[in-house]
Amino acid sequence: MTGLPNSSGGISREQTIDYQNPSEPPDPTELDRLPWTNYREGGGQWVFSDLTDPVAQQLRAYLESVRRRVVIGDWNYRICGKPADPHAFIARNPIEAVSKPFRRDL
Repeated sequence: MTGLPNSSGGISREQTIDYQNPSEPPDPTELDRLPWTNYREGGGQWVFSDLTDPVAQQLRAYLESVRRRVVIGDWNYRICGKPADPHAFIARNPIEAVSKPFRRDL
């Protein structure tokens, strides 16, 4: 990413993002502005990963580069589906929902 952060601390739309080598996740304030859709249950949200929004593109590139779940701000982010799939989406869950113990019935 080049240039200076905008007044909210995120990147402005005029800035250039290096999608081949994303070293930083987007600013949490900028992520909150994406068109998230709430899951019916669980408190999580999702957004299509093929959005043309620079913040969505930076998030997808960052998640693909680290290849794991990532905590940014108060949310845990991950790609759902194969990263190369244009229909994949990005999911996020509140940290407290993710940290609850997982129960598997045997």
